[in-house]
This record gives sequence, C-alpha cells and structure tokens, in this order.
Amino acid sequence: MHEDRYAALIDELRARWAPILDVLGEGVTIQTAEGKVLYANPAVAAQVGVPVDRLVAAEPGVIAGRYDIHDEHGRPLSADEMPGRVILREGIDKASLLVRNVDRETGELRWFLMKARRLHGHSEELAVNLVEDLTAIKKAEMGQRLLSDSGRILASSLDYEHTLQQVARLAVPELADWCGVDMPGPHGEIRPVAIAHADPARVEFGRRLREEHPVDPRGEAGLPAVMRGGPSFVAPHVTDEELVAYATDERHLELLRAVGFCAVMVVPISAHGETLGALTFVSAESHRTFGAEEMVLAEELGRRAGMAVANARAFTERAQIARTLQASLRPPDLPEVEGWEVACLHEPAGEANDVGGDFFEVFQVAGGWMAMIGDVEGKGASAASITSMARHTIHAVAQLTGDALTAIRQLDRRLRGGPEHNLCSVALVQVRGAAAYVLSAGHPLPILVSAGAATEIEAVGPLPGAFPDPGDWPSERLELAPGDAIVLYTDGVTDAVGAGDERFGHERLLATLAGPPGSAQELVDRVAAALRAFAGGAPQRDDVACLVLRRR
Repeated sequence: MHEDRYAALIDELRARWAPILDVLGEGVTIQTAEGKVLYANPAVAAQVGVPVDRLVAAEPGVIAGRYDIHDEHGRPLSADEMPGRVILREGIDKASLLVRNVDRETGELRWFLMKARRLHGHSEELAVNLVEDLTAIKKAEMGQRLLSDSGRILASSLDYEHTLQQVARLAVPELADWCGVDMPGPHGEIRPVAIAHADPARVEFGRRLREEHPVDPRGEAGLPAVMRGGPSFVAPHVTDEELVAYATDERHLELLRAVGFCAVMVVPISAHGETLGALTFVSAESHRTFGAEEMVLAEELGRRAGMAVANARAFTERAQIARTLQASLRPPDLPEVEGWEVACLHEPAGEANDVGGDFFEVFQVAGGWMAMIGDVEGKGASAASITSMARHTIHAVAQLTGDALTAIRQLDRRLRGGPEHNLCSVALVQVRGAAAYVLSAGHPLPILVSAGAATEIEAVGPLPGAFPDPGDWPSERLELAPGDAIVLYTDGVTDAVGAGDERFGHERLLATLAGPPGSAQELVDRVAAALRAFAGGAPQRDDVACLVLRRR
C-alpha cells in the first residue's frame, strides 16, 4: 500500500513544509511521479472540497476522477497531463496549465491555474504544485465578453430572428451545451427560432426533437410558464425520473434521454415589462450545473435580446436603433450608501443626443462600494458599444473580485484586444468605511474637498487600450473625515467653452469646489451653476458628468 511505502516521507514532508505551506492562501500539493499526493495544505483541500487526510490517503487518480477536466480550449485532459506528472516524467524543472474542472457529482465549474516545480532534497522524485483558483476572474471574463459581443450583434441588424440565432451560438459551449430561443407563434404556440450546439449534427437532432414533440404552451412549469410572463426557471439537476414524468410517449423519452439533460435554465426575453420570448440553456455533456451567477448573466442576456426584438419591431432605420442603444446606456439611479452622500450631474451635449460617451455608476462590491466614471472616445453607436463594454467589464470584474485594479486591467486587455483602436478613460473610487482607494486610468484626476480646500488626488495611470503592453495603475489611499468629499468628473467639465472660446479649466473647477463646506448635492449644484454662468448659454461640444461622494 502507498501509505506504508510513503509513511516516513509523508511525515518528513509534513514536518518540513507544513509550518510554511499550511498558512498560504493558495493551494499547494506535493506529489510523486505517479501522481500520489504526499502533502496537501488546507487551501487546496478547500478548493477541491476534500479533507487533507483524504487527499493524502487517496490512490493516484482517484480525486481527479471526480471531475471532468479540460484545458482552456475545451480539450479533455487526463491525469497524466497535469503539470506535476509532466515535469517528473519529462525531466523538466517547471510547467503550468490552466484547467477547467467540473465536479461530476455537483456540476460545479471551477477554473484553476496549476504551476508545478521540481522539489529537491528528498528520497523520492517529487513535484510541488501551486494551485490558484481563477474561477471568479474567468467567469467575469466570460460574462462580460458574452454581453459585449451579444450587444454588438443585437445592434447590427433589424432582422431580430437572425441576430437571436447568432446570440444563441455565442452562448455555447461557454455558458451551456445547448441554447434555444423561442418566440410566440401566431396561434399561441411556442415557436423555436434558434437552436445552438457546438456540434452541427446535434443541432439537427434538437430541431427534430422540437418538430416531433412541440412544447405545450399550457405547461405549468419551465418554458411555457416563462413564455406566459412567469419568472426565470432553473433545474440545477435533472433526474431521469423527471424526464419520464415530462415525456409524452416512449419516443419522446428516448429523444430526451439522448439530449443528456443535466441541468436546465429558462429566462425571459423581455422588454418594457413585456415577455417577448425565452432563452433556454441546457447543460448536457459538460455535466455542469447552473447557479445564481449563471442566472444573472442569462437574465441580462435575455433583457438585451428583448430590447433588440422590441427595437426591431418598433423602428425601421439604423439611426433610430442607435439612439435606442444609447438610451440603454443612461447612467443608473444612484444608490443609498451607508455613511456617505452621493450626488451627480449629467448633461449630454447636443439637443438630440440624450446619452453620449460619458458614463458613471455607484455599486456595491465585497467589503464596501465602488464609484466609477469614464469617458469613451467618439460619439454615436460605436462609442455606445464601447461604453456598454467598459461599464459591464468594470462592473462584473469589480463585483466578482472586489478589486479596482483587476477591473482596470481587464478593461485594458479588452480594449487592446479589440478589432479597432478604442480608448476609454476611467477613474474609480472604492470606499470601505472611512477609507477611500482612488485610481485614475488616463482620466482627469479626482479632487479631494476637505477643510475648505480642493486639491487633486495624485493617482495617475495610463489610458486603457492606448499602449500595446499592459500598464500599471497605482492607487491612493485616503482617510476621509466627516464632511470631506471626493469629486469625479469628465473632461466635459474643464473643456466647457465660454466667451471668446475660453475653456473653463482646472483652476476654475478647484476654485468652485473650495470654500464653505456643503453637502454632496450642494457641491454638484455649485459646479452646475458655475458652468452655466461661464458658458452664458453657448452650446457645449462635449458631455458633462460629475459624481460626488461625501463622508457623512
């Protein structure tokens, strides 16, 4: 038995390495060439959901056998392809691999970056593995990529059935193995307009299933209930007994079993409070389940699809659709933030342009709140698309990681990897209690208003997407006393034009904010009044946005 053979070595490793590795936040294992785990720290036990003693006692391959393991491109991986085994087998010093694990019992999807190095100084050939859980980052990347790509597709054509087919294809296989789109038929029937699967042969199978066995619109749950205006539906684990109960006959049951249902999620395609159709997501061969994060992403996709359908039905010209897309980018209402006052100013430039390239938002993150303000280069539908991508990238990554820097880095990667040279400046403020962490990425510097003085906060970083290599964005930590405020703004404030084509400028803004203390709304009103007086009624060339956070 392995326990007898390795008992002394296991004790030696624990005595030598446990005091160091047991306290690490990253998962660590030490293994033999055949994959036998001789040491595991508590972090890796938490990552895989198996106690340390069971990890060490397990035979090689037993724990890995609990999972369907694939690389980042979806290729199935065997235990022999794990980095620890590779370096010991091939005589190299180090190797790394990004893997996607699906727990076969629960369907939970996790992403791990595995890094292996040789461990010298012991009687056996050993490898030490560092396991980093990237699940939150990878899910955020997938979610913002899906929303951004679907937004561009949905805005590209008035043929909404064609665009919905493209959106369904976007969702597989990253979000689900199957994706279907259904709309109401002219006689109240449920009409499938799109079925997507990575395998074209399976698509034909899915169409045959729907043709031979149409979904009864009078059904009490699932797709029929959602189509009638009910809430989203999820079945995280589909049993064979449920398939038997649902099937109308033996042939129907045979086809349902052939799909390989593991989990089902149905969300409405909705707009303006009306359900226009439904998106159905099915997990099959991947054995994944659907949880709260997947539901939120699917519902947002359904809302976007609903808007596209509604717009296509209501408007016939591309310019009208572009205006509707811009309307969907209107900054959301500001929330109530405990211990802080929040106020904003937003004045789009031009009579017909209701929303431009400026954006801002305040939303909750782990341990506190985050405020963001940004400005996308350009105008029109193209700028609106980048605005949508930038907002959702920052929002999704920040909420999943609780880290402003990670959100900015992901935005930079998205902009640098885009088909066009798109630029977007951003400033972020993360508040935790009385502390504020300020970060500026190519954006006008935030201003601290304290004790009657207004000064710029020196947290300077490069413009996301502007340079071929990743940038670095330092942050500034501030402790705010009651009455202190942080002011974020776009360059439409300082570039406002007055008599003689003179610019409002930074010095006027600082002077406007200095002086007697005021509430967040009073500071915003002070800026708005100064801009109106300076402009003298002259039309402005750029959007104006200002966001104030004041400590109570």
